[in-house]
Amino acid sequence: FIKVYKNGKCGLIDENGVVLIDFKYDNLLPIHDSMIVGLLNKELINPNQYFWNNVQACEIYDVKFNLITSLDEYDHIEYNGIKRFIVKKGNLVGVVNHKGKVIIPIEYNSLAPQDNNYYVVKGNKSGVISLEGKVLIPIEYECNMYFYEPAIYVTQNGLIGVYSNKYQLIASGLVSGSGYTPNSTAVPFNLNAYAMAKERASSSSNTDVLVFHG
Repeated sequence: FIKVYKNGKCGLIDENGVVLIDFKYDNLLPIHDSMIVGLLNKELINPNQYFWNNVQACEIYDVKFNLITSLDEYDHIEYNGIKRFIVKKGNLVGVVNHKGKVIIPIEYNSLAPQDNNYYVVKGNKSGVISLEGKVLIPIEYECNMYFYEPAIYVTQNGLIGVYSNKYQLIASGLVSGSGYTPNSTAVPFNLNAYAMAKERASSSSNTDVLVFHG
C-alpha cells in the first residue's frame, strides 16, 4: 500500500490507485505488520511536543484494512507496544488493547511501563500490574518502589519488603508485631516470605534463613 495525502488528510491506496483507507486522518502508522493506526489530531497542536501528545483520537485497522475499533472517548492516547494503548480520561489513566477492550481500569493517578508490565499509582499507594491486567504486586505500598534487578523493594509504614523479579514476595518488613519496635509509627505488615525461599530455624531462639536465587 501507499500512504498519500489529499486535501491535507492522509489515506492509503494500492498500486492501482484504489482507496484502501479513506483520506480523513492526520497521519497513518503501520505498527508491527499487524495493524494500521489512523491518527486524528487535536484542534490546537504543539509541534514541539511528542506527537502522541497532540492526538485526540485514533482508529485501528487490521492488515486487510478492516476497521477494528475507534478510540475517541479519551483525553489522551499513546501507543505502548504489544497492542496496548495508555489512555487518559480526566486525571485518571488506564490501558486498553487494540480492540478497545479495557485491560487496566481507568482509575489510576499515574501509570508507566516497567519491565514489560506497568507500575501504577492510585492515591498514595503503588503496585505492579501485568500487560494482561493481573495484579502482580498489590497496590498497597508507598510510592517509592525501587526496581533493582533481580529484586523489587517495597515500603509500607516505614518498613521494607522484597519481591523477586518473578513477583514473588521473598522477604517481609516485619513478621511479628512484638519484640521489635523500630519507631512509634511502624506497624507490622504481616507479609510472609515465599515458602520455597524460607528455611525456618529449628529453634525459636535462632534466626530464620531466607535464600534468594536471582
